[in-house]
Amino acid sequence: MNISKTTPPTVARLLDVQDRQALIVCGTAQNTPEQNPPSPTRLIGYNYIREGEVSLSDTNNMWTQLGPGTVFCFGSEPERIRYNPNRPYSEYFIVIDLQTANHLRKIGIALPEPGISFIPPPEEHIENAFATFIQQAHDESISPSHILIQFQTLCLQLQQYHHSTDTDLFITAACQMLTRIWTTPIPSIAEQLGCSPTHFRRRFRESTGFSPLQYRRIKRIEQAQILLNYHSVKAVSYFLDYSTPFTFSLHFKKAVGMSPSQWKNYLRENNL
Repeated sequence: MNISKTTPPTVARLLDVQDRQALIVCGTAQNTPEQNPPSPTRLIGYNYIREGEVSLSDTNNMWTQLGPGTVFCFGSEPERIRYNPNRPYSEYFIVIDLQTANHLRKIGIALPEPGISFIPPPEEHIENAFATFIQQAHDESISPSHILIQFQTLCLQLQQYHHSTDTDLFITAACQMLTRIWTTPIPSIAEQLGCSPTHFRRRFRESTGFSPLQYRRIKRIEQAQILLNYHSVKAVSYFLDYSTPFTFSLHFKKAVGMSPSQWKNYLRENNL
């Protein structure tokens, strides 16, 4: 991609990921991109379209046009991406190499796969999440470990979205609301989605197999399992909005079968 101007400029940060360093590159691309030959290094990119249009091809060579507000993921295959040269283009981008991506997956960080596009609900403001991450990456006073946890959080958000039907988008929005603020009451979420709490619970269970509260508990513990790799029990309980570390430990042990401290030791002893 040829970039005539970047605001803020592209930055590369080295992040310590257990036994190796991970390189992450991010910034803001503007102007109309041009196709480049395939990169000799396999890359995975996560792009938020701010302005303009992109067409993305899947493995069956089916093309989907994406507009502003869409996130798309790509690998080092520029022939699968087409830009509209007749319109200005602007995006936020985050790029990592394939080796880093595989290592992050190995330690439990969920990364969206290349070739997938996402349409977040309008109220999510995922653009702000990209912008905040890029701004923090430029700030040398922010530690690599904090940058990594912000990247994890962004990836977890992206996993909740996909380009799909209206019914699925309803459930996608519901999942996002259930995990955006962990303490939001179910009736409040149902009201935002334009339905009664009873209708919301029934529709959610029919689509996911879980009640809204069950889904929230599962996702909360899944995030805790990842965050405990990098943070103290107290910090994780605060980040996930548990009332006290003791309450967090009770919920975690009931779900996982071991306390948060035991889980941290398990990860350390098994180099996970």
